[in-house]
Amino acid sequence: MNILDLCVVDVERSKAEQAVAAERANTTFLTELGRLIAANVPEEVAKEQAAQARDAYIARNRPYTWYNFDPAVIFPAIITYIQEVRLRIGDLFVLSDSQLINHAMNGDSLARFVVSARQNAAEILSVEAEDWALALIPRDQVAASDVQRRALALYVAERTFKEMLHQAVNGVPIGVYISKDEDWRR
Repeated sequence: MNILDLCVVDVERSKAEQAVAAERANTTFLTELGRLIAANVPEEVAKEQAAQARDAYIARNRPYTWYNFDPAVIFPAIITYIQEVRLRIGDLFVLSDSQLINHAMNGDSLARFVVSARQNAAEILSVEAEDWALALIPRDQVAASDVQRRALALYVAERTFKEMLHQAVNGVPIGVYISKDEDWRR
């Protein structure tokens, strides 16, 4: 499953965040430069140290890339995927850490997911198969006694989606906006 095919990058919000981050980095540079010059540090050395401070700020405060997604698209896709791989996740859980890492290093994307998101994978296994089926039913059609089970499945599906998205973009900072849809409300 290519998770990136299921969501849309919010270009405007991402650009705005990048502009703010660039302005803050520039402010960091100028503030540090002023402090160093006031401390009688030679100008060339001060510029170099201020540039290092700016670079350190950028490394610590990378701007987010924002993603929008429609729950009517994401939830059915991710829940169907979870239903398909749930048993295999259970099989991966019984492997030793070294065996699991070996699978992950040999290109097994599901093993890589389990290695990096073990708690999330355990949550997937904790949700019963019937609850995953409940999560695919619009909220107003679910019996009151089943609403909490459905909500848990949707919560785990959302966490799984976010983790898979984070892995798909190689761990860069992301923000996720989920549009409103009463059928997919927890």
